[in-house]
Amino acid sequence: MGVPQNRPWSAWDTARAWLRRHRQRFVGAAVVACVLAVAAAAALKLDEALGLYDWRADENAALSYLARAYGDRGWIGDRDVVEDARLRMPEDATYAIVFAPGAARRGRSNVIREFLVYHLYPRRLTPLGEASWAFCYGCRIADLGPRFRQLAQSDDGTRFGRLAR
Repeated sequence: MGVPQNRPWSAWDTARAWLRRHRQRFVGAAVVACVLAVAAAAALKLDEALGLYDWRADENAALSYLARAYGDRGWIGDRDVVEDARLRMPEDATYAIVFAPGAARRGRSNVIREFLVYHLYPRRLTPLGEASWAFCYGCRIADLGPRFRQLAQSDDGTRFGRLAR
């Protein structure tokens, strides 16, 4: 329909004509304004977002090496005994894991076995008769025979030692 011929030209008509001529500049300015608004909002919230990660890093840094390496104290036995074993055994060593009958039924034996296999790598898990070192969970020294010389023990019944040849 356009502008009626009998109506005088108004300020509104001038603004519409200007928008038609400068439409691309107007859209570009609107995009720039939106990007600046998002960047300002992100900059204001960045400190808050990084604070969450900083808190987790502080929590991890506050832990000792043993706490970071072994996690919760209870699921692999005493972590001090396991760490002592890792430090004493040479990398080409063979070791065995022996569980008392009650300890194997508690369901932890598979978790302990898998953890030690990967944590003590490249040392190899072998049967007791072929091993040079041994872990004993909940068993007595007599269960390992006369070859066993105990090197570390914990209150929860975790033992580690050398098997004489």
